[in-house]
Amino acid sequence: AGASSEQSSRMCMIYCQYGFRRNTDGHLMCVCKKSPCDEEAAPLEGYFCGRGPNRRECPSTHKCTIAPNDAYAVCCPRAQQPPERNPNKPGVCPQSSSHLMGICIARCTDDSIKSSPPPD
Repeated sequence: AGASSEQSSRMCMIYCQYGFRRNTDGHLMCVCKKSPCDEEAAPLEGYFCGRGPNRRECPSTHKCTIAPNDAYAVCCPRAQQPPERNPNKPGVCPQSSSHLMGICIARCTDDSIKSSPPPD
């Protein structure tokens, strides 16, 4: 069975940027894949996540898929979305003093570690 799939892929004289589709038995067919992404999902337009000066990091909803020969580097949708960080956690940030002047900084953006208010 393996020899027939190898033979059919050798007889297929077309170039496919993303490789060939496979049939239900896993054998290569002489049909180009439309996308390198799982289930041939569309990659994000305008992103190159490979090596080089024009590289752009994929958003968290996508993963970088790079060809073994660097022919493409695209952002494909993730199969499972990463859990979002919930900014509305229970807890309280310390009170800030309204009488302070000058450069303002965020003293508390996460209530996982509570800090004491600045001394007066």
